[in-house]
Amino acid sequence: MDGVRFVRAFSWPGAIHEGNGTRLLIVDEAASPDQRRALLALESGTQGGIFFEIFAAMCPNVLEPIFAPITFEADRERCSNPGLSQSAIPKQARSIARGSFFPTALNSRRRRLRTRSGSK
Repeated sequence: MDGVRFVRAFSWPGAIHEGNGTRLLIVDEAASPDQRRALLALESGTQGGIFFEIFAAMCPNVLEPIFAPITFEADRERCSNPGLSQSAIPKQARSIARGSFFPTALNSRRRRLRTRSGSK
């Protein structure tokens, strides 16, 4: 799994603990077939890992995974976040993506990055 990039996106109609959420996994197209299989198995919530199990339980609606280029660029001065090209997201997923999915990747918003010491 070393070096593989992926994005997990979630959306809920209400509070997270009420469930009925939707989830989407986007895996960098450069991932090997073994890496893809491993991520899909983890995403299912059946391979252990409390983080994956909880989100699988709270998000029973699963969109087809997307294999697309993912780049990671961070600019501390501009406080920008990693990006995912909107063109990499299928048309049917974009309406969800404009909402609670990808708030930092698809919408250009300024974010503050703070460490425990309080620096930006």
